[in-house]
Amino acid sequence: MRGKASRKAEERAPLTTPTSIWVPGDDDGDGDDDFATAVDGECYTEQELLGMCRAAAVDPEAAGGIGSRSPLSRWMRPLPSEEGGLTLPRSSSPSSPWIGRPPVDAANGASTEYHDCCLAPPPAAGHRSGTRSPVGHVSPNTFTASPHKARSEGYGLAGLPLQRDAWRFYKLLLPIALLGPILTCVMMLLVLPHYVADVIRVIDTVVESVLTSPFLCIMLIAVPAVAGLVMNVLNIGALLLRLHRGLQPAPLPPSLACCELLHVVVIPAYKEPLEVLHRTLDSLASQTVTRERVVILLALEDADRGASATFEHLRQRYKGTFAGFWGTVHTLQPHEEAGKASNVNTAVRLLYESIVVDGIDPEAVMMTVCDADSTFAPRFLEHLECAFHRQPDGKDFLYDSPLNTWGNFLDKPFNWIVLHHELKRCLAHTSTMFLGRAPCYSNYSLTLALAHKMDYWTVDNVPEDIHTYNKVSLINRAALPTVPVYSLIVNDLVPGMSDRFVQAKRHSWGITEVPWLMAIYGHPKVEFRTWLGLLLQSLSTEIMAASLPVNITLFFPVTWQIVLGIAPLARYFLLAVMIYAFVLSAVAENILLFFVWYVLLRDHPTIRKPRVLTLVAMRLLDWPLETVSHAALYIAPRWLMLARAFRTPHFRCVHRTPLPPFDFPIAPHPCGDQRRPPTPRHPRDAYHRALAGTCAHPRAAHSSDRPNRRGDG
Repeated sequence: MRGKASRKAEERAPLTTPTSIWVPGDDDGDGDDDFATAVDGECYTEQELLGMCRAAAVDPEAAGGIGSRSPLSRWMRPLPSEEGGLTLPRSSSPSSPWIGRPPVDAANGASTEYHDCCLAPPPAAGHRSGTRSPVGHVSPNTFTASPHKARSEGYGLAGLPLQRDAWRFYKLLLPIALLGPILTCVMMLLVLPHYVADVIRVIDTVVESVLTSPFLCIMLIAVPAVAGLVMNVLNIGALLLRLHRGLQPAPLPPSLACCELLHVVVIPAYKEPLEVLHRTLDSLASQTVTRERVVILLALEDADRGASATFEHLRQRYKGTFAGFWGTVHTLQPHEEAGKASNVNTAVRLLYESIVVDGIDPEAVMMTVCDADSTFAPRFLEHLECAFHRQPDGKDFLYDSPLNTWGNFLDKPFNWIVLHHELKRCLAHTSTMFLGRAPCYSNYSLTLALAHKMDYWTVDNVPEDIHTYNKVSLINRAALPTVPVYSLIVNDLVPGMSDRFVQAKRHSWGITEVPWLMAIYGHPKVEFRTWLGLLLQSLSTEIMAASLPVNITLFFPVTWQIVLGIAPLARYFLLAVMIYAFVLSAVAENILLFFVWYVLLRDHPTIRKPRVLTLVAMRLLDWPLETVSHAALYIAPRWLMLARAFRTPHFRCVHRTPLPPFDFPIAPHPCGDQRRPPTPRHPRDAYHRALAGTCAHPRAAHSSDRPNRRGDG
């Protein structure tokens, strides 16, 4: 009798076939356009392929299946047959390590020849459509998504507006940001000066009443003070305990041994130095998870002429270290934006098609998307898997680790303003891991099934991490979409002030999430309450927090009139409240700071630890450094990007390729037919179909938008 897990996997397993291509015309008489599938140099229809898949059950090895000898066979998912029972799907895993078309060889300008169903030169002249043709006559640029995806175009978030659909709302960002400062100036300059005496009298009366009444003193002073202290102690104590547990073996119950995940680490790279990639891969090679459950997917750029040599060097260096070492290469398309999103989108789409064809359950594949300079704690994948199994249904969540960009903290030349800003940024994100809500940044994990459900990454989007967070929030109806993983991934920071300012402008382009949320209003797949919550959250974190800093009121004379006009008792009372809140925050922050540096990173082999006196000096200068760094690396870049979004939807440091008009032509048909597909049912269907045709295989841009190779956090 099959177990409950097997029956559940069988029920949810879709009927899938190898990668297919769209064929205009109806040869089977079912009223729809056909799909042809390339297998072993031949082009088959879906009906023919299903017969091959069922025949493969007789002798999977002879039919080219994965078989029990592969380390990935344990995650294989059987496919249901019409006669009942189960059959093993044929594997499309190529003999080469490339998923999709390999990069162009820098020496001779030609693609390396690998014979698999994803690769082929242009179609032969005069070749008729709808006829069976060898794979050598199938153009790689015409592949669409798998039949599973093609038969479920309405699945998940497929069909949501793209970033370019939000361009019409970009001009609203600057007026929205100006609204807060304008109202503040009106209040502080025109309204409040007429009521200074009344405000002073109210403050004096309230403070005197509270301090003279024991009941009010207990309820309004003692209780909030004790509650704040208890909450800080509980938060920092629980956070430190969980971070310390991240250094220990994960408490995974033995009963879950049969539910182990296949870990695929996606590393987008563009002209990265080999020593940086060595450091990242060395940290993955030292994971406590067995090597049979770790696969590396190196997502490279076609613009990088040394991509093929880099991949081959790394594959030979780490041969036998992982269960698989795969590569994809992405060519930037006219409708895409250079960056991490377009690269990862291509790599994961190809991965999904290869995984599903091999019969591996996408819900059992955990992807970790990281930067090329990420260094993993030895037990990261172990604790990631533990966090997944702790959830009632872990496949629909993002998994986020504490942000840390201290990998080259002491590398020279360094700037104290930049170092202080990175300290505060990482501590702010880490402190919200236990009690709080914050988007994931740079490194995050999700199942391959969730990536398919959210329709992968938006290729014309720049802040891909925040965008992914918002898309997963739509799936989870604005509930907490992230699950914390209390194990560090360490990245490098950008040490120079000039380069860090350029990176801050790119981070500030997260303001474009607000117009994208405006663009999806009213979409059938977006619930209004979920949409409103995400819009308000994005407005607060991306625009209002930068446009209206808390201490802006100190620059108005009326503020000092009120402070100097109130009674000394009230003045000392308000000062004591502010000092108490500052001390609570500073103590918790410093405890977390020293704990991360001297406990979590104590045994990290590649990170130089600062001396205690250096950190103490930096903490003593917290207020002036915070004021300068916040203004220079947060507020100023945000306002510059707001002004730029008002003029143009393009960010100069990222958007180098002009976008074509909306109705650009579809790529030629693989069998030589130049006809366009039927008239789309929706005005955007033509664009999305063309997008699927170009993004269903390799080549993307990752770090081309970086000021330098470090600090993509």
